[in-house]
Amino acid sequence: MLSLQTRLTIQTTLNYVCVRFIDGNCFLDEMLALLPLESYATGEVISQKMTSFFEEHGLDLNKVCLLVTDGAPSMIGRKNGMIARLSAVAPQMQSLHCIIHQSVLCGKLCNELKDTMNTVTAIINFIRSTSSLQRRLFRLLLADMSADHHDLLVHNDVRWITKGKALNRFCDLKDEIIEFLNNSSHKNAERYSNMVRDDEFMAKVCFLSDIFGHLNTLNLELQGRDKTIIDLVEKLNAFQSKLSLFSSDLHLQKLLHFPQLRNFTASSSVKVTNVMSDFLIKLKDNFNDRFQDFHVPKEVMMFARNPFTVSPESDFASTAKQFLSSVEEGPLQLELVDIQASSSLKQDLQNDGAVRFWTEHIQQVEFPNARKLAVLLLTMFGSTYTCESSFSHMNVIKSNTRSSLTNERLQHCLRIAVTSYEPNFMHVAQGNKYNFSH
Repeated sequence: MLSLQTRLTIQTTLNYVCVRFIDGNCFLDEMLALLPLESYATGEVISQKMTSFFEEHGLDLNKVCLLVTDGAPSMIGRKNGMIARLSAVAPQMQSLHCIIHQSVLCGKLCNELKDTMNTVTAIINFIRSTSSLQRRLFRLLLADMSADHHDLLVHNDVRWITKGKALNRFCDLKDEIIEFLNNSSHKNAERYSNMVRDDEFMAKVCFLSDIFGHLNTLNLELQGRDKTIIDLVEKLNAFQSKLSLFSSDLHLQKLLHFPQLRNFTASSSVKVTNVMSDFLIKLKDNFNDRFQDFHVPKEVMMFARNPFTVSPESDFASTAKQFLSSVEEGPLQLELVDIQASSSLKQDLQNDGAVRFWTEHIQQVEFPNARKLAVLLLTMFGSTYTCESSFSHMNVIKSNTRSSLTNERLQHCLRIAVTSYEPNFMHVAQGNKYNFSH
């Protein structure tokens, strides 16, 4: 079995496809293809490109257990999307909208808090982007006032974690911003200064800084090439529990998890408002709603993480059968008993971790059903992180000075840049003949 993740970039009309598979005793994340889209980037065109690629290289779509996408309309359309069309060819294939993408969408702002964020962005852009002279004067003021930072940060919707970082920097430089706006002769300076001095406005800014700081932490925890879907689901479950803790903390006004808001309310008369509490409730509901489409049974994830915590007498075998139809319930129960009876296997799990445990210590011949189930889960992607990071390599390779680089050459260069394989140059050199000059 293997797992695919795909990401579409409109700027270069390319569809990047990455694959995770088990190669002997290890899992590999490798670039599968870079599919050029000469005309339209619809679900029909992309699915045809994908199907043709599999047929041309003798690959079987029925071996794909999970397809992860960035959630673009051409990917997830119910009738004409790429997922719908490929599912008709390979019915066993499950689909997932990138978990990192979805976690970001859960934190979308609206109403008062959206207006607050827009105002903060406008003030930052006013100071940084009105003129180069104004930005230099602001940075000079920060140096004269011995501020902790040398400049404000710009928020960009494409770069998700910039929202929390920009808000946090804005809160830290509140006094310096007021001083600069008061000394500015620009027509908008007075209006912006009054906003920053408004305690209710700044309380909402501090709240957003804290909550998006927590969301940034989650985002960074979900990133990484070696993260399995089990790791990501566990992080999401932990964050959902944290949201309940944040709501209780906000309701009791202890603000243990809201440092910016705690420091601001300590020096002002503003307290926690219903807008803040309602946003946390909505945020928690968004996380509950968005991650119901793809459900991995808890017992199955516990089994893949640590088979010694699952009882053979429970409904685990039947649950595993529902999740993976090729698993045989009876033999799976007996294999689980044999695994749990081995003290050496338990020690191997503690020493090497789940991935090496299932690939190196659990043999296919001895434990076919248990290994098949665990490897299936460990093969699954949880996000399009590998595709996203590969685009960074592609932007370096296909620069303005190499604009004539063909898609075929780009694919070869990109494959070399992102592959995890390490060639044995000595072996290659020894296998060639050398032509010495006379």
